[in-house]
Amino acid sequence: MKRRLKPKRTVVPAALIVAALILVIASKTPRANTIAIAEESGPAPSIASAQDVSFKVVERIQPIAFFRDAKKTAKKNADAEDDIKKSGALVVFTFDDGNESDFLLAYPILKKHGINGTSYINPYDADHEVKHKLSWEQIKLMKSAGWEFGDHTYKHMDLTKSTPEQIEKSMTQVNKAFMQNGLGRPDTFAYPYGRFNDDSLAVVRRYRTQARLAFYENEFADLKGDPYKIASISADMQKEERLKSREKLVDKACAEGAVIVFRAHCLYKETPGDTGKQVVMTSAALFEKLVDYCVDKGCSFCTMGELFAKQ
Repeated sequence: MKRRLKPKRTVVPAALIVAALILVIASKTPRANTIAIAEESGPAPSIASAQDVSFKVVERIQPIAFFRDAKKTAKKNADAEDDIKKSGALVVFTFDDGNESDFLLAYPILKKHGINGTSYINPYDADHEVKHKLSWEQIKLMKSAGWEFGDHTYKHMDLTKSTPEQIEKSMTQVNKAFMQNGLGRPDTFAYPYGRFNDDSLAVVRRYRTQARLAFYENEFADLKGDPYKIASISADMQKEERLKSREKLVDKACAEGAVIVFRAHCLYKETPGDTGKQVVMTSAALFEKLVDYCVDKGCSFCTMGELFAKQ
């Protein structure tokens, strides 16, 4: 009688089991993570395909190290998102009254960083070549470089002391002056003296697509609010203490991912009045420090006309 032979048991080495588990883990790991880990562990080798990336990573990363590195990568991504939020301020620099210092000082300061601003002008001044005010030649040059120009009424009129008919006349005069000089009809408006009432607001709504206020010193612009009541913060400065307070507002805007619309008037070089005497004046040196501060904080920049496209 023949003895029946028992089948031999196949013993799988433990090392092979571990290797198989590693391969299964790697195959189920998102490819983007394996690539990130490969980059962290040293210079990336010459790779023929995405499969090569996973294979090379599995060869040199042990299971514990794999999960540890993946955790580090996830933390880095979360930290990057936090950084974006913290430096998420959007800044707009605006200038009222069409002073020549917009061209002589503000324009080169901002252009150094590739930033465009918005100047609210009174076309009467350019039409009549008023001293220390922007000329049409200067306006056209700035416009061609990306600078924006808005309506500040034809002759800096107080809307609360004007009839709707007078305001409409100003609007049509501004449109005509802009069109004759190749600028196109202005879309954005700034209230002279920051004043308006229901009647004047109704006219502005018919002629312009947005309007900037001239008060609310500590309020950020609300892109979901009324586009004809855009809050702004003064950037008129003559002392370092004033600059520090503006910088704190920039910090707050960065932390909240907010929009901050700065407004300034006539900038001066060394002493107030050296670029023309105006009621409100700002040190160009302090203004430049504010711009540099915003740039160093990682802020984004746009013109008023671009503002609502940033939502």
